[in-house]
Parts: sequence; C-alpha cells; structure tokens
Amino acid sequence: MRDYFVEPLSAVSLASAYPLIRLAAPGIALATWKRQAKAVIDKRHRGAKGILIARPAQRPYICGMVWYRAEFDLVKGRVLHAYNLVAIDLLDSEAIILHLMLALGPVARLNGCVWVNIIMPDGCAASKDVHHAADRLASASAVAHCLEVGFAA
Repeated sequence: MRDYFVEPLSAVSLASAYPLIRLAAPGIALATWKRQAKAVIDKRHRGAKGILIARPAQRPYICGMVWYRAEFDLVKGRVLHAYNLVAIDLLDSEAIILHLMLALGPVARLNGCVWVNIIMPDGCAASKDVHHAADRLASASAVAHCLEVGFAA
C-alpha cells in the first residue's frame, strides 16, 4: 500500500482541491467552492468541523478529501459525520479512503465522539471502497465507523 499524508485543507490549497470536489458536486462553481470551503476551514471552528485532504507521499497533488462535522446524536452521543468523501487513484482509491478514515479517528476522539458516521450518496462510485476500508478498520480502531447511504432525489 502506498503512503499518503492526510492534513487539514488550507486556504492556499482551495484551487488545488477544486477538481476533487467537482467529483462530489459536478455543478459547483469555483467561487462557490471557495466560499463554502473557507467557511468550513475557518480556524474558529477547527476541530468541530473541517476538511481533510490526502496527498501521495511522493507527489504534491491532492488525491482525496473528506468533510467532517461533530454533532450530538440523541442515541449515540457525539458523532463525527463525514461526507463528500472523494478519492482518485488509477490503481488503488481504497488506500486513499483508508488513510482518510484512519485520520478521522483522532478527529473524532478530539471531539469526544466514539462514532464516525460516513454519509455516502446512493450509487456513489466510492461506496465499495469505503465498505472495504471500514471492514479493515473494524478490528483495529477504537472509534466505530458506520455507513449511512442516502438516496438521490
């Protein structure tokens, strides 16, 4: 498995991340993306919400991204919701997804969450890779990962 660095998205990387977000939201304009992303990565909210990006260890380009937000759930307590998960690799997108999911664990613990709820749209190309990565993490993680599949309107 290749090595990837996972880090919070910074304001200087917004344009570099734009092609990836277009996979999740094909119709989003660059100005809209920048406005929404800046609101999410605002340092006043760091930790409770944000965007993580993945980069190959040997390359500078962004190959994966996931948004997250910590919220209270009446049944589960604090839950870290992860959405807009995208990964691009010609050979192994699952490895990128695995690295992003592993990085969500410490973010969840920092926010007092014992659950990471990964929200995927129905029919999402990455859903199979997310299921495989979740299976691989099931025994190795102190944070439980669960999948919630939404249905397209």
